[in-house]
Amino acid sequence: MNKGTFQVFIIIALLISNILLVFMLMNKQDHKSKRGGINQNRNIIIEKLDFDEKQIAQYDDLISEHRAAMKENRRGIRGLKLSLYEQINTNNQEQLDSIKKVLSKQHLDFEMIHYSHFKDIKSICKEEQLDLYNELIKELPRMFSPRGPHGKRHQREKQH
Repeated sequence: MNKGTFQVFIIIALLISNILLVFMLMNKQDHKSKRGGINQNRNIIIEKLDFDEKQIAQYDDLISEHRAAMKENRRGIRGLKLSLYEQINTNNQEQLDSIKKVLSKQHLDFEMIHYSHFKDIKSICKEEQLDLYNELIKELPRMFSPRGPHGKRHQREKQH
């Protein structure tokens, strides 16, 4: 195989891999939208609490704040995980214990960000919506579980 043929072969291979990558990314995005995700949960909460337009705008602001806090928290956790795994090659138990303590706090903060978010949602509810809110709170673990709002994976596991 001469140099020109080899270059054409490489160009074609790269083109095909890029097309496959774009297809996979589009398919992944379609899968997320079919599965629901954040926007579906947003809409479910709006519907279940019967929010009016003003409340929806307030809720969207809360969502933006929540997402920013979660992004920052995840960034901190990633950095701490990196520090944790760097300790594998050291014998500094004191440093390891310190990282574990801070990492544990970050994970607790992760849950508290969610907790505060739902307390904030409660604050925009009207008096007549509080019963709906209390019912919604009971559904939160199912709605935001890693298995999705409908628990399909869990149902499949029960069948087997």
